Amino acid sequence: CCNRLLSESVAHLLTKRPEFRVAANPPPFENSVDDVSQAGSVVVLDSLQLLSVYKQQCARTMYANGTMRSVLIAMQDSREQFLRAIRCGASGYVLQDASAMDVVSAIRTVAQGDAVCPARMTKALFDYVARHATRARNSAASAEQSLTRREQELVPLIGNGLTNKEIAARLNLS
Repeated sequence: CCNRLLSESVAHLLTKRPEFRVAANPPPFENSVDDVSQAGSVVVLDSLQLLSVYKQQCARTMYANGTMRSVLIAMQDSREQFLRAIRCGASGYVLQDASAMDVVSAIRTVAQGDAVCPARMTKALFDYVARHATRARNSAASAEQSLTRREQELVPLIGNGLTNKEIAARLNLS
């Protein structure tokens, strides 16, 4: 954590629980990549900047194979920041007003392979996914409209792996 008091408090809170092993390393995280590369490990951070730095240092190992999980704690109640955290790969997002038990519960949930976010942020996530799905459909439709009718006939045949000769025979072309 950037905030030393928060870092020490979270470490103290987690070391009291037998299911947690705390490997506290301040940036630049030199040794922590090995510490959290085990299954079920969770990185707890208090800023998006730290998540970005950590992700860059771990990109070839844990983020690439999906074993790195992260929880952002003490975060602002901001849709934009929440969505940026999701795009950066956060599995958990805990607000500033969360209780100690909320933090522990979020870490436990993420360690089990699930994601966690405040209920009021779920709507932002649904809106984001719906907006991007609509964009994807619209771009696919506009790409399809830019093809001729013959090209549109060819696309599924190519997609099925047919050779040029097979396609020509099917469409009665020479």
